[in-house]
Parts: sequence; structure tokens; C-alpha cells
Amino acid sequence: MIYLFQHSDVRGVQKRFTSYYLILNRGEFLVIRFGHAGGNIFIAACGLIAASVLLIPFSAGAHGIAGKRFFPTTFAVDDPFVSDEFSVLYNFMKMPGNPGATVQAQSLSVEYSKRITSEFGLAVAENYMDLHTLGDGSVSGFGNLEANAKYQFFTSAEHETIMSFGVSDEIGRTGSAKVGSETFSVISPAFSFGKGFGDLPDSIGYLRPFAITGIIGPNFPTRGKTSTPNDQGGVDVTDNPTTLTWSFSIQYSLM
Repeated sequence: MIYLFQHSDVRGVQKRFTSYYLILNRGEFLVIRFGHAGGNIFIAACGLIAASVLLIPFSAGAHGIAGKRFFPTTFAVDDPFVSDEFSVLYNFMKMPGNPGATVQAQSLSVEYSKRITSEFGLAVAENYMDLHTLGDGSVSGFGNLEANAKYQFFTSAEHETIMSFGVSDEIGRTGSAKVGSETFSVISPAFSFGKGFGDLPDSIGYLRPFAITGIIGPNFPTRGKTSTPNDQGGVDVTDNPTTLTWSFSIQYSLM
């Protein structure tokens, strides 16, 4: 199966970017993702090379199945199911920095998730970032460690539906301040879902191959304000707002 879709990720008012994803699935689990940002052909080439290397069948526990519907793993949208999984993701994007500056951000993320029961799972994730400001050099370092738990509380084979609730904790002071890792933690409860349209009536049967997955949830910082000494001997105070994360994918099955 090949899934090609566009995804826009909005995390509060802090970031907004759009990427294109190519997700390949073979056997029980295989996902390669590369993003398009600023026309960077090199990143796309790396993604294709990685895909050619990793298109070797291997086994992982079957997951993401509701009746006849298989929900593939997607990196952009958190999966609505629990799974045994190890993933590595390389990402590149451009984003605004200080006034008049552009930051080229590269990151390598690693995540490991493990099912404790068929409905409950735990996961840990870490990422290494390199931030290059045009005309002002580069900084690099690890982001904050993230831990999360997820409970898949509803699965309907008849209606091709999966629902889950999870909580993640981006643990403060576990990453490098040079790349923007915060000294406080962020707690993020979230609702995730997957819905296949295979149960639709014959009158609109042409929609049956489609499915949608999504996630929505708030992000609560454990500190409302951050104080930072400035060059003038004073203190700059920055608000740490509560933000909202939401994203979704639209899928079309060829099976």
C-alpha cells in the first residue's frame, strides 16, 4: 500500500508548517517518511535511498487493525493504536528566527513504544537537533526526553473504528538549552482516533476505501512564566502559554 497525503500541523500559535509525506507499507510494518521544505532535493534523495535500503520484509506485531481496515503508522499524526515499534525520523524545515533571520532546522528523532497489554502501551522518544541561522552560525544538541502512555479504549471491527486516550510528558531540563529545550515540563493529554469508511451503504460505496485518523489535545506547561537574565542586567519574563495540538490524515486503501 502507498499512502500520499498532505498534512498541516499547528501547535498553538508557536509553529506552523506544511510537509508532504510518502509512506510505504510492506508486510506488517514499514514506514519511511521524508518531508518537503524549501525545495530541498537532498532530503528527498536521502528518503528515497533509505526507502530502497529498508524495503526488506521484516516482522513486527500486527497492530492498527479494526475489522478489514488496516491503519498504517504515520509519523505526522500520532497513531490511535498501541503497538510494538521502533522508529527513526529525519526532518528538515525552514522557520523564522529573530527579526529578519531564517533558521534551517534539522532533527533526527528516535522513538520506542511497547505494548504492556493489548490495549495499553508505553513509549519514550528523543531527538537531536541542529539549528543553523543564516549568517550567524549553528548550534546543536538534544531536545527534552519525552515519555507517554496510551490506552486504546475502543475498537470496533464492524465500524472500522479505533479510539484511544494518552498522556505525554516532555520532561524539562533533560535537553540542551542551546536548541530551545525548556527547563520546565509540558504535560499533554490527547484523544486519538481512526475511522475507516468500509461500513458505508452501497449508495456511497465509492467512499469505502477512505479512512481518517487524527489527534487533538492541549499542552500544559508546568511553569506559567520563565525569567531569563538579559545583557542589561535585568530580567526578561516570557509567558509559557497553554497550546492546542491537532492534526489528521486522510488515507485511501488499495487493498
